[in-house]
Amino acid sequence: METNTKVITPKQFTNGNVQQLEPPKDNQPKLWKVLEPWPNPVGPEIFNEIESALLTHTFVSKDLALTGTLWAGHANMFDAFDFSPRLGITAPFKGSGKTQLLNVLKLLVNNAVDGSLCTTAAFIRLSAAEKVAIFMDEADRVFKHGNNDMTIALNAGWHADEQFIKCTDKNALEGLPMSSAVALAGISLPKSLAEATLDRTIVVNMVKAKAGQIVDKYRRRKHEKKFAELGRKLLRFINGHHQEIADCEPVFPDSVDSRDVEKWWQLVALAHVASPELERRAMGLVLGSSSVSELTGGDAKKRFLQSVLAVYESVKPALSPTKDNGISSKGILPTRMAIELCNVHRHEDDDDRYWERYNSVKSSNYFKDEDMPIKPAQVTELFADFGIIKKTFSHPDGTRMDGHRWDKILPVCNQYLSLDLPEYVPGEDLAEDHGKHVSTYPHVWEVQP
Repeated sequence: METNTKVITPKQFTNGNVQQLEPPKDNQPKLWKVLEPWPNPVGPEIFNEIESALLTHTFVSKDLALTGTLWAGHANMFDAFDFSPRLGITAPFKGSGKTQLLNVLKLLVNNAVDGSLCTTAAFIRLSAAEKVAIFMDEADRVFKHGNNDMTIALNAGWHADEQFIKCTDKNALEGLPMSSAVALAGISLPKSLAEATLDRTIVVNMVKAKAGQIVDKYRRRKHEKKFAELGRKLLRFINGHHQEIADCEPVFPDSVDSRDVEKWWQLVALAHVASPELERRAMGLVLGSSSVSELTGGDAKKRFLQSVLAVYESVKPALSPTKDNGISSKGILPTRMAIELCNVHRHEDDDDRYWERYNSVKSSNYFKDEDMPIKPAQVTELFADFGIIKKTFSHPDGTRMDGHRWDKILPVCNQYLSLDLPEYVPGEDLAEDHGKHVSTYPHVWEVQP
């Protein structure tokens, strides 16, 4: 169906097979710009040239300039990798240069699409097209809902083998392969994007420039040709070393999380092929990058395990084989764990009373100070997320307790916190005098000044 705006209608998808989007006709607006590779051979100096141009015409740090340069290089051959990390350009305020940097990077990438005014259906179809790099502004508004089709497509598209499966008008299933490079710009992206999206995103933070801090501020009419030329040179380098980059197997330290390896693999591989110095700097970016838990203000589940382990270390000198105030050498009641979580860090200078105020921002059901601490039911739910189920178990004296066993808790802490804990043996860590642990229970409910 033709419209006055002459929107391109992609071919129909059938039997789960996707066809490439038709290129725009001569009399229609171009959806993406095709770069012509630089005619002469280009060496690794192109990375220094792009980095220098970014430092001259935008207000970015050296690390940010290098990250943007390497990401643009990967976007020219993202289909050669298993994963394509999303680039998240963010700042807490408007006017920090996010959109400007996004537009500059767009000039460096072949088949770059401005998707800022893209509909959900169009975004999905673009992601299904081959070798398209999509640049999205105001991502804090577009992708703020983690379960909408646009966000699902964004998350799926970072993996080369993912498909967006939907029903046609005739209730037939069709699969759209989701594979594209995507750069996002928006305010406070770590707060606005879903954790699953952040987990796939390399986040770079912009800072608002003061007067005189930009050497020669980017102006489209004045500098667009310069960056377009750099983009052509970058494409020539990528084309000339395509297979070498694709086959590269960079080695990451054991301390780097597996998801971070997936995000940074392509950029480090590209830097490795360029030069040893560039690889060294790229690996420095990896080691200095923020994890998702840091970006989102702390992973509550990891924090829960850390605090549970601290509780165990605090109470184990007084554990006995018999049930005593909701705790024993075999396990602990959810009620007692809730109390101890609130007490375990309260004497530390940097204690933020996290568990004491766990429900302070939950819902209107918890609006009084005495309702803020974590509840036993919430302890049970957090344990259940790790497969630690509340069960009834017996003690040698015949008493029974419906709680969580230490021999189930400690291995999980060991696994998720990457600790080297000795294997837990019930009873071996009892104090000789079997002294009782005195809880500071009354202080849990005390309103602090």
